[in-house]
Amino acid sequence: MTANRPPFLPGDATFPALDQMPRAGSAEQQIALQLSAVEMVEPYRAPSGHPGMRLSNAWLGEHDWRIQMFFYRDLPWEPGRLRNLISAARRRGHATLLGTPTSLTSRPGAVWRLALEEDAIERFFEAYYLSFNLLFPADRSFAVNGNDGDFAVFAGPEAFVREAVPDGAIGAETTAEVVAEVEREHGKGCMEGVLAHYAPFMIEG
Repeated sequence: MTANRPPFLPGDATFPALDQMPRAGSAEQQIALQLSAVEMVEPYRAPSGHPGMRLSNAWLGEHDWRIQMFFYRDLPWEPGRLRNLISAARRRGHATLLGTPTSLTSRPGAVWRLALEEDAIERFFEAYYLSFNLLFPADRSFAVNGNDGDFAVFAGPEAFVREAVPDGAIGAETTAEVVAEVEREHGKGCMEGVLAHYAPFMIEG
């Protein structure tokens, strides 16, 4: 990623869901924010075989975060799935969140400022479906990492993750359901690397 090339201009975007979404400042400010997001992730080979970006073990360990996987497709298209996330963010004093693509590219992507409303966050996850993305507050106190349209990883302090995931979507049973769905699409064993990576930080029940 190079600092002398600005994020894509609104006219270059191919995501109708984001047409009216405000950017998070000037090009320089967006670059700085995306660089701060990139500090939380690392490259990996996704279950689909695509190169992608996942939350790094170094970041998770240094910040004593825990994680819970959930179905990505539910976030933009199943009403109510983001309600707990929004409530948990509001209780911690956040008025907006930031959303950005995270990919292995030399050109920065846009950073969007998202109102803490279901419609805004649903549209972000819809726009970046089948890509890798990160939703986070400016203080980076938690994050949701979208992975290639297959699954999302809710991450942060354990109390936050428990509050933020959809109702009942916590623990090993939910993780197993996510794994089974991804394996139906990409083949048995495709999630082994993901499970091994996140195992030290998973909430079991």
